[in-house]
Amino acid sequence: MSNEYNTATTSPAAERGQPVPMAHHAPSAADAAAERQLDTATHRRVPRIVWILVGLFAVVVLVVIIAGILSRGAAEHSLKKTTETEAVLTVATVHPTVTSLSPQIALPGNTQAFVDTPIYARTNGYLRKWFFDIGAHVKKGQLMATIETPEVDQQLQVAEADLQS
Repeated sequence: MSNEYNTATTSPAAERGQPVPMAHHAPSAADAAAERQLDTATHRRVPRIVWILVGLFAVVVLVVIIAGILSRGAAEHSLKKTTETEAVLTVATVHPTVTSLSPQIALPGNTQAFVDTPIYARTNGYLRKWFFDIGAHVKKGQLMATIETPEVDQQLQVAEADLQS
């Protein structure tokens, strides 16, 4: 007997909110036949071809897994051999030779002053003769250029004339 209750009926127990037991009836022959047909539909036999395909699929998956494991093993073995051969240190040696040393070393470069200072003439005039190029080495007291100063010469003549008079 099951514990099912019908609360939808209008009985005094239902009106008080108490459950009312449901009436059960005996299964008929038609119900039993329908139930057997339902059982055979849900429990059909799986055809043999499906089992063969499932087995074949399992074999293929197993072969792929084994091939992957074997290829990784071969790659690991190859890596081990390569590592062993490259682990040997090779050293290149050079034998020293005696050579003559040169007294000068020529290195490329530019020199530039930290501070540029402009040079102004003490008098007005024109260059008559230039004795050294720009950047040439000179010694103290050497004449670098000759200057013509016509204005200063004229002032000198005027001053001398004033002095004599």
